[in-house]
Amino acid sequence: MIITKKRDKLHGFAAGNLSKTIIRKVSCKNLLNRTSISDYSLNCYRGCAHGCIYCYARFMQRFHPHPEPWGKFVDIKVNAVEVLQRQLHRAKPGEVFVSSACDGWQPAEAEWELTRCCCKLLLEHGFQVNILTKSALVLRDLDILVGHNVRVGVTVTTLDEGLRRLWEPHSSPIQERFRVIEQSRQAGLKTAIMFGPLLPFLSDNQTSLNSMFQRAADLKIDVIWVDALNPRPKV
Repeated sequence: MIITKKRDKLHGFAAGNLSKTIIRKVSCKNLLNRTSISDYSLNCYRGCAHGCIYCYARFMQRFHPHPEPWGKFVDIKVNAVEVLQRQLHRAKPGEVFVSSACDGWQPAEAEWELTRCCCKLLLEHGFQVNILTKSALVLRDLDILVGHNVRVGVTVTTLDEGLRRLWEPHSSPIQERFRVIEQSRQAGLKTAIMFGPLLPFLSDNQTSLNSMFQRAADLKIDVIWVDALNPRPKV
């Protein structure tokens, strides 16, 4: 089933870029998957409307082909909550990376709330939830995250808002991401920043690096990751 979403407002979070996005309802067999970057990963969506030009997940299209370019389609795993409930009956608690192949808080999440519901289930079953997002929408879910084993992280590739709009066209502005960290820390949650990818000749010079790390220090970040550009096909 293909649905062309055309909405004026989705809880006020970057709704405009969904107006030309192809939304498909799909079913999944598994949601909680073993991964090398954590004990598990969880993705309630396939594809991402943030449309970041460097995203390593673009190569996933060779496994799940779409006629639309990356950033112009999102598959909604409509049975995600039910599938996770079934898996949690036998899965051993561990750390869950949310999300590894999409942004769990991309614009579609404002309506569907699948990532929110799945995080709630994971926490109720004693899992640690490690969030990485570029969306201020995650602040909506502080009510279910506070008081649990959660780390809230944001990806930051540059402090230059002009460059951010160029290569992360539909993500939250940089200062909004720092607000996510500030409010999460105030709420008593652990925090993290992913500085990556650091794009050659654009955001990897010494001045840029010093500024980004100083910002992280000012925010009293618990964990910092740094990543280089993965030169995969279509990236």
